[in-house]
Amino acid sequence: METLEAKIRQGMDINSVVMHQRVQIAREHVQHAESVHQSHKQAELSNQLEKAQKGFERVLRSEKNKKELDKMVLDQIRLRRLKYEEKVQQAKLNLQDVKRAEQEKYQYLQQKNNQRAKLINEIKEALREDIEQKKEIYFLKKKDQLENYERGKNFQQLLKHKLVESLLEKKERAERVKQQQKRIASICGTQRIRAAPDSNGVIQQSAQQILKGGIDPKSHVRMNQSAK
Repeated sequence: METLEAKIRQGMDINSVVMHQRVQIAREHVQHAESVHQSHKQAELSNQLEKAQKGFERVLRSEKNKKELDKMVLDQIRLRRLKYEEKVQQAKLNLQDVKRAEQEKYQYLQQKNNQRAKLINEIKEALREDIEQKKEIYFLKKKDQLENYERGKNFQQLLKHKLVESLLEKKERAERVKQQQKRIASICGTQRIRAAPDSNGVIQQSAQQILKGGIDPKSHVRMNQSAK
């Protein structure tokens, strides 16, 4: 830059030189200010760029953390789902075991009830058969007693009939003896023959008592046998 004295020597006006000097100084100030401003601007841009870089890195880290967090959350959800599915599966297995146990218990109780009902029916059938058998035995005994009674009654009737026939035969024989005695007496005349005792009345009375049941035919037979 030319000096003020050199410009004055060249014949320039002092005012012009001063003005030119001022303009030159102002221009230098402006350039310096622009340079400072540019420096500040570059520094600010650099600072902003650094901040932006840091922010971008933070965003990247945030995205990474978010992805990791999402992955962690998904893993937790997957793990919980697996645990839940395991619990559900175990609950299903337990429910199946409970159902199987209940079914087996029901079948066992049903079998026991069937066996009990069968046993009760067998006992009832046995009791019914026993009652029927006792009734049959009772009726057979009664029938046997009745038959024995009928046989005894028939035997008594037969014995009475035989005894009556025997008594009637004795009566007829005594009657014949009496008639013979009468004939002999009539032939002999005055000779007296001792008459046999009249047993027809006794025999007839005994026969009537036997028929009425007043005399036991068996005892009467025994008496006749002892008398003989």
